Amino acid sequence: MLSGGVVLYFNETAPKELRGSITSSYQCGLTGGICISTCIALATKDMASSGAYRIPIAIQFLWVFFLIVGIFLSPDTPRYWVSKGKHQEAEKAMSILQGMPEKSLELQANLNDIISSNNKEGNTQARWRDCFTDGIKRGGNLRRTLLGLGIQLGQQMTGINFMFYYGTTFFFQTKMPQPFLMIIGVTLVNVIGTGVSFWSIEKFGRRPLLIWGAAAMAVSQFVVVSSSFLSVVIIPPSWPFNH
Repeated sequence: MLSGGVVLYFNETAPKELRGSITSSYQCGLTGGICISTCIALATKDMASSGAYRIPIAIQFLWVFFLIVGIFLSPDTPRYWVSKGKHQEAEKAMSILQGMPEKSLELQANLNDIISSNNKEGNTQARWRDCFTDGIKRGGNLRRTLLGLGIQLGQQMTGINFMFYYGTTFFFQTKMPQPFLMIIGVTLVNVIGTGVSFWSIEKFGRRPLLIWGAAAMAVSQFVVVSSSFLSVVIIPPSWPFNH
């Protein structure tokens, strides 16, 4: 629920010129958290006591506290209040989010844009089945839904979550040296890649970044599979470097 709500909250509150970068900060939080948690696991792995697992679990509760406090301190989005017809509440929320006086000209102009956009869209109640209407033609809701689901499905099918969740165990079982350090390296690549998106998403746009990023991932997957095939099928197991 939080994963879906955060992205929507960013989209409805961020300035349009910074919307892509601010939304990317959500993913940066995820990748940074994975990297930090891996480092904590590395620091506690040699403990002979129950602290080896109690400490990593206990630290997670610290972030829960910040999340709970932050969620209650965050106002509802101006678009939400406008959709309910409560323009005064929308004005207050925008003042908090943008750090401007409620009656400032810039704030009023931004609020009027939201009100105008809401009026154009109409106040009809959307239904869940509307996400699957209009077919796959350009501009159709079904097309948008399939594109969004397809991208998320493709991301999961790359197997990246297996690497994050079980990478250390996998490296350990395959006799890789320093499995904890290897998975930290993987998470650092993830953090760096996300950081690059802050700059590139505004410079190159969403679609080109998505297409070329997917192409690079496909090449990487092909290299991994080819290397596995080469080491298992073609190179004799007796060769020293095959291990």
